[in-house]
Amino acid sequence: MKRKTSHWVLLALALSTVLLLAVCGASGSAAEGSQQKETITGTINRLDTDYLVLITDDGEYQVMDFGENFSVEGFSEGDDVVITYTGTLENEEKPPVITAMEAAQ
Repeated sequence: MKRKTSHWVLLALALSTVLLLAVCGASGSAAEGSQQKETITGTINRLDTDYLVLITDDGEYQVMDFGENFSVEGFSEGDDVVITYTGTLENEEKPPVITAMEAAQ
């Protein structure tokens, strides 16, 4: 009887560990997907395949990455734009990610 009980305890412990890991993974991905979106206006200084450099209206340079499936078609260096992004400006280790871009009016 003692041996059967220990198997049940081990099984319950293993299941609770798996459940805990699943919950932590889901909350981490949900937090990434729910980052607050911000906007910034400026002029495209450099346009590359993976990133762009924006000169803001304040004269600051901001390096920004493109989000998944983001297309820069129709934009070129020198264009005035309004960019919607997630993340933190001036973060060199993890640049902000562009989620939308439109011509400034």
